[in-house]
Amino acid sequence: MLRKNFRCFAVAPLDDTDCQITQQNQYLPCKYLTCGHWLTLKDDPTTHCGRRNQLIKLIVFILIPCIGLFVQSAFTVVGSIQSIDDANNIEKIVNFSVDCSHLVHVLQIERGMSALYVSSNYSDQVFQQLIQIHATTDTNYSSLACFFDNNTETFDHVVEVRNYLAFNRQKITNRSQSANEVVTFYTDTIAVIIKNIWQKIQQFKHDELWKSLVSFQLLMAAQEETGAERAIGSTYFAQTSLNPQSHARYIQKNTRGQTLLYTCFKYSTIAYNYYIINISQSTFAKTISKQRNQIIDNIPHQPSVVAGTYWFNNMTRYITSLYGINNRITNNIMARLEESKARANGNLTLVILLLGVICFVCPSLLFLLYRLMSNMQNLAKDLSQRTNQLNQERQRADNLLNQMMPPSVADRLKKNLSFPAQSFDDVTIYFSDIVGFTRICHSSTPIQVINMLNTIYSTFDKKIEQFIAYKMETVGDAYMVVSGLPTALVEKRHAAEIANFSLAIQRGFHDIRVPHMQNCFIQFRTGIHSGPCAAGIVGSKAPRYCLFGNTVNTASRLETNGEGN
Repeated sequence: MLRKNFRCFAVAPLDDTDCQITQQNQYLPCKYLTCGHWLTLKDDPTTHCGRRNQLIKLIVFILIPCIGLFVQSAFTVVGSIQSIDDANNIEKIVNFSVDCSHLVHVLQIERGMSALYVSSNYSDQVFQQLIQIHATTDTNYSSLACFFDNNTETFDHVVEVRNYLAFNRQKITNRSQSANEVVTFYTDTIAVIIKNIWQKIQQFKHDELWKSLVSFQLLMAAQEETGAERAIGSTYFAQTSLNPQSHARYIQKNTRGQTLLYTCFKYSTIAYNYYIINISQSTFAKTISKQRNQIIDNIPHQPSVVAGTYWFNNMTRYITSLYGINNRITNNIMARLEESKARANGNLTLVILLLGVICFVCPSLLFLLYRLMSNMQNLAKDLSQRTNQLNQERQRADNLLNQMMPPSVADRLKKNLSFPAQSFDDVTIYFSDIVGFTRICHSSTPIQVINMLNTIYSTFDKKIEQFIAYKMETVGDAYMVVSGLPTALVEKRHAAEIANFSLAIQRGFHDIRVPHMQNCFIQFRTGIHSGPCAAGIVGSKAPRYCLFGNTVNTASRLETNGEGN
């Protein structure tokens, strides 16, 4: 019961099977273990508790991303559905705005023609054109079931718009309105419609379409200001001149219309390119520019219905061209909405499929991983033991290789790197052999000779570890040592190292006898020489690190011709 209630800062007695916690301390006494010991024990695959905890961790680590992916997919589904709904709502609003903008367009034409009719002193020719425009306007607003909300400040339904227009038309027919009153009436009516359109568009925020929606609104506002400019300009040509109030109002409408149009171009390259290619350099645009300058100058002239009609037709063509730009912007918005809906539908389909895959794959994956983890845990002990054995054998092989050649050279060979021959400017080489070795061999068995040499040169090997020197090789009774390579020593320290090594050998083998021939003392001949030499790896099957050069030969001759000591 104590072990079941074990927690991080508690202690509990463990049985002998749970006392294996580390490779260094394989068994702890069956006493109380601290929290640190338990943290080490809980991941040990050699214990039942450790294997269980590993499986729990594995399941948790698999479930967390699966649950996270499931939640993310669910949010993506909700987001995709919301995107589709938003796109559908924006599409409805854009369609509604297109219908209303067409109504605004025909109302602007009716406003201009009505102002021209009143300014021309109720010309019959203009009146016939006005009747046709009335019919066009009625057709457009009758096709709209309802384009105003109940909270609209002026109209609640299309019927009210129809009655309101009919009442105003009757006043114009009765010749009871001035041109300024006509322009004001239609301008206020159009303003209500445009305001309602803007309110509906502003209800939706779409990061990809906001520039196009803004350009749509700006262009519609520019059309309205230009339409009012057309109506006031018609009054100028139908009369002698404009009164100061009408003249100021014309300049205001002209300036605002141009400003809104150029601002629209900053938000829509479609509108800018179409305007530059199809409108700005056209004949009617140049004619309009001249007529605008004439109106702005407000020079008195002979009233002319023909001139007014000519101005009206040119401006109508210009506004119709702007309306065409708006249609292009609208088509672009609709196309991008369709792309957005297509992407959202594609994402929704993929996410639903992904959710299905998650629901199927996660349980299967957990089961397979459980089986796999169980098998891996069963192999953990064997793998650990074999790894330790491999490391030990590798260390032994490295030690043996380092005894055959310098460690730096051995490291390059282990990495499959070539080791080019090197030249050393100054090294010290030591040679030694046993005086009368041939005579001793004749009086000894091979085993005795081997044991003698092993005893002697084992002592040599222990001595050489005390100095910065490297044992090159032993051939029979010959022993070769070098200092100053493969790493050069500063201030010719290699000579001192070899000399000190030679003195240490002399002191260590003073009065030494042959082990199996007590009457025979062992004497050594030594040859030492410093100078340049070359070193490199010779052979590939059994590579050896060898030295070459006159320095080697000189040291060997000194040893051969030396006296025993």
